[in-house]
Amino acid sequence: MKSIRGPRAESGPGGKSVMGIRALAWALALLSLIAGGRAPAQGMKRIAVVPFEATAEFRGTPLSRGLTDMIISELVKLGGVQVIERAQLERLMDEHRLRADGILDPETAAKAGRILGVDYLLGGRVTEFGVKENRTLLGGVAEVVAGARYKQSTARVALDVRLVDASTGRILLARSVQAEDRSASVGIAGGRLRDLVLIGNFETAEWAESRIGRATRKAVAEVVSSLAPYFPPVGRVSAVYERDGTRYAILDLGAFAGLAPGRELRIYRETVIRDSEGREVWRESRDVGRVRVEDVRNDSSRAVIVTEDPAVEEGDLFTWERAASPVAERK
Repeated sequence: MKSIRGPRAESGPGGKSVMGIRALAWALALLSLIAGGRAPAQGMKRIAVVPFEATAEFRGTPLSRGLTDMIISELVKLGGVQVIERAQLERLMDEHRLRADGILDPETAAKAGRILGVDYLLGGRVTEFGVKENRTLLGGVAEVVAGARYKQSTARVALDVRLVDASTGRILLARSVQAEDRSASVGIAGGRLRDLVLIGNFETAEWAESRIGRATRKAVAEVVSSLAPYFPPVGRVSAVYERDGTRYAILDLGAFAGLAPGRELRIYRETVIRDSEGREVWRESRDVGRVRVEDVRNDSSRAVIVTEDPAVEEGDLFTWERAASPVAERK
């Protein structure tokens, strides 16, 4: 990825040389590698998932943390964006005394984004979380307090979600998500539901097989599905080589990112335009060619270069169109 500076490209603020600025950039990149493992692909944005506010009944319970972790896990699977770890986010929030509701406020989001070092902020609140049980009474259906066993029940989860551009404070997405799971038999309900939430383990078989667990997963899938257009999958060409007259590209994404043999990818090159102070102000993208994936490992792939103009190079980016998620269900 190329970088073009404005008129004062030869020296930075205070007379610092370009060499010194570059050295600082490399040092920051090295720190990023040490702190977060493999560096993200060039062009990949960073997002922080702010803890969701729970309903009054479950405030102070692990519900908020568990729901946030579920969303983080699904965002990681989605790809196209680097998600900062919840522990890191909580530490920064404590250090700078940031509140979740303040982070998502358009008037303060830009400042929070700079502190957290992210491009996007995602958060919201749980507006409904529970199981409603019904029984036939005098020819009609009457809702009763959860806790007793009746013939039919409905687990319902509703979330208000907000995605904020951390550089401008602009709200990119604001929507409500509802998900339900119905069953003819009653499992977790009432006090039993609260006990399960208090355990704080949302990976148990009991939780996964429960109606409320299924409804929660549907709601999370719907949230992540609505975010997909904002985070197209992006990877980087790690190396290019030729063998027996055929050119190949090694890619830094693999099966974990959804790549499989036979998938065609678009290769492109970005040029970053910077102002005289070195700040990014624009990105230009140019298609370079296409490759077809042949061999896939968990975190890398090998692809044959199908077309290229100009030649595909190490550092070029690649992307592809995601298939529609079959998990997300609109209610």
